[in-house]
Amino acid sequence: MFQHFIITPFNVDVGLKARSELLDCGYLRRRFKLFQEFCFPSVYNQTNQNFKWLAFFDYETPDEIKEKIKSLQKWSNFIPIFTQENMDFKPFLVKIIHQYLKPEDTHIITTWLDGDDAIANDFIEQVQQQFNHQSFEYINFFYGYQLTKDGLFFQKYLANQFLSLIEQIDDNILTCKIMRHVDIDPLSKEGLPVRQVVTSPLWIQLIHEDNVLSKLYYQAIPQPLGKLKQDFSVQNFVSNFSNDLYIYNCKNYLKYLFSKVFKSKILIQTFLGNLILLMNPKFLITYYQKKFEQEYSIIMSHQLSILEMKTLCLQQKSIWRKSGNITQE
Repeated sequence: MFQHFIITPFNVDVGLKARSELLDCGYLRRRFKLFQEFCFPSVYNQTNQNFKWLAFFDYETPDEIKEKIKSLQKWSNFIPIFTQENMDFKPFLVKIIHQYLKPEDTHIITTWLDGDDAIANDFIEQVQQQFNHQSFEYINFFYGYQLTKDGLFFQKYLANQFLSLIEQIDDNILTCKIMRHVDIDPLSKEGLPVRQVVTSPLWIQLIHEDNVLSKLYYQAIPQPLGKLKQDFSVQNFVSNFSNDLYIYNCKNYLKYLFSKVFKSKILIQTFLGNLILLMNPKFLITYYQKKFEQEYSIIMSHQLSILEMKTLCLQQKSIWRKSGNITQE
């Protein structure tokens, strides 16, 4: 069968920030607070607990943060791994994964999760429902949210950072961290199998001051914070946010839509679709699912070989640079 791994590099040097910044106490306190109060509860409360969570931390992470990490290890699914500098992350990650594989395992599923984001309670279950002994396939959940100081926003994203990769175990395991998530959708046009799954929103990207690359997308659709109560275990964290701007955000979004129609920059069909999404994104689940199934069938009609798929992935850019050895506490 399969083993499922969530992959979260927390403060490993991958070139986005200087290592000195990643070890800064103030920065780490802020980031770990988000991890502990927002990300961790969302994973801990998964309805399906058949997974391992590999979280990577620099071995020089301050002791006060290490103590907090240690307290989270009471939950056996959470596996912190401490990395030294100048190590090559990809083969290192594969080496760690192999330590947890059993002789009867034929496949692995790896899921990308940043330490300041959150997933719905049934996210893992939804991923594993896509497993069908496929040799190599990406899984992308199209619907999600962005959470900012200004409120909650619905998003549609064809290549988001919550990607999962299902792959058959061989001598060249890639994992979901092999390349940038933004490259997944363009590569699907070249024959890379990417299954777009449309359900209720299954992820939350948190936009905050320490984000390096994350931003609120201009097509973000305002939603009431109450939408998170049923499907996400982040209520304590979200209680710090206000719904006061929801009506204001809706008015601004409607102005944006009407201006686009007036300037003939979007079709009436697109306008109506966005209005429906503003009311309730669930209304268009069936439409998008059928649309993606048709597109997937066309792509699979000229499917690449496993070797061609992996070669294509390995040719893409990656932020994971060589950074040596590891210690595991």
